[in-house]
Amino acid sequence: MPFFKRSAAMAGLTVVVTVMVAAMPIPSAQAKKKKKKKVDDSKIVAEIEEALTPINETMKQLMTKVQSRLLFTPKDSAELDGLKWELITLTQKYPKRKELIQSVYQAAALYHTRDFYQDAFDLYTFLATNHADHPYGVRSQLAIHKLNQKFGASMFGLPAMPEVASAKDQ
Repeated sequence: MPFFKRSAAMAGLTVVVTVMVAAMPIPSAQAKKKKKKKVDDSKIVAEIEEALTPINETMKQLMTKVQSRLLFTPKDSAELDGLKWELITLTQKYPKRKELIQSVYQAAALYHTRDFYQDAFDLYTFLATNHADHPYGVRSQLAIHKLNQKFGASMFGLPAMPEVASAKDQ
């Protein structure tokens, strides 16, 4: 009898081990793609952060001058212009990346403060169209609306916007 008990126990143990091994996930091609995508994603984030570091530093210096009401030197104006083109390049390369949102919004606000309304409008429009659900996207929509009210939609190459009826008119 002991032989049969040991055989039954060994058979049971074999079944349990077989079930456990069968339940283990086997790396598939899809899992490998997912892993590769995560690696690629981290490379993209690192590349964006590396590109944004000098942009953010320049923006900080320029915003400090704006807030302290100092005049821009020709070098500052050139940096402000270069800032937009660097951001546009990044936004064209990575239009849906969340890492760009804050920098683009800050640049738009800087242009708006310096009265470069067309440049501000372009950056606000990028945020409003690509990141409408983000808080900066919502703020951008509001800024676009205010610019349209102030200057008229035709200034930005848009068709005239219908007037919104106020609560008193209804």
